[in-house]
Amino acid sequence: MKFIIAYHSADLDGHLSGALVRYWLEEREKVKEPIQMLPINHGEPFPYEIIRPEDILFMVDFALQPVQEMVNLNELCHLHWIDHHQTSLADPKDKGHSWMEGIKGIRSAEGAACELVWRYFWHHPETLVTYPMPNFVQWIGIYDRWDQRDMGLWEYMVLPFQFGMKARETDPATDEGYECWRHLLEIKDNEVLRSAVTSIILQGLAVKRYADKQLKNFINGHAFTTTWNGITWLVMNGGGINSAKETSAFDPTIHQGVLGYVNTKGNFWRVSMRTDRDDLDLSALARQFGGGGHRKAAGFQIKDLPAELVGPDYGEGEDGQPDEGS
Repeated sequence: MKFIIAYHSADLDGHLSGALVRYWLEEREKVKEPIQMLPINHGEPFPYEIIRPEDILFMVDFALQPVQEMVNLNELCHLHWIDHHQTSLADPKDKGHSWMEGIKGIRSAEGAACELVWRYFWHHPETLVTYPMPNFVQWIGIYDRWDQRDMGLWEYMVLPFQFGMKARETDPATDEGYECWRHLLEIKDNEVLRSAVTSIILQGLAVKRYADKQLKNFINGHAFTTTWNGITWLVMNGGGINSAKETSAFDPTIHQGVLGYVNTKGNFWRVSMRTDRDDLDLSALARQFGGGGHRKAAGFQIKDLPAELVGPDYGEGEDGQPDEGS
């Protein structure tokens, strides 16, 4: 028997979620069985061949697609599934989601994956065994949920801490990455923890200033406006869309959201979307293309980009005629 921890490999919510499970097993439960870390991203095949019936699998901040495939996974091993994305949430009106009831874990939109993992292991009010969630866990969750209700917290804690951690190795599959999280989780003295977190925040502020400067130059020179699926977007080919609304290219009186895409090894395009508007549900739009996420932050993968997202003048010369060689 072995423990397998499968976690979303593309962001800090996934990294911290995987690290929390590993920390609980190694430091709290003191398990003797081997622990296999399994970072995974959307579009990558799941390695079913490593699963054995006696294995205990924790899947956090991730779901197989189509999501009903989680039923098959639950039949292959002892599955604990913790996720917060809209595609993983049961709709009380949809009886087709009743299959989720037999899978252990938490599927809820009331927190990011790292916050749900903390609740799953450290929060048991029925037994009076409850440990307060550290601030840095909450900050990673707030960023992942794109929750900007407290702009002071967002600007001076959440964003700098995010950038500070991105400057480090945080993948819990590596010794350095796991130690980064374990070190913070091991600190029991509040003053010592505050000092460690402050150091990360200060570094993050410097990293963010540089990243913002580079990104603003890129966006101002390369982004364009288009309407797609009834939404007016500021579109860019590349990452970094989270700071796009702070550039001069973004006009809140015109743009309802920001959309960015990157090509993945020539196989497909990974599309990310962000909005600050309460009247849009980007997760619903992403689900139309087999993706998911949250109301204000979502994404999907697609083989060919819609024409509206390629650019208004793609393949045309200055006179509106096709470029030579196109």
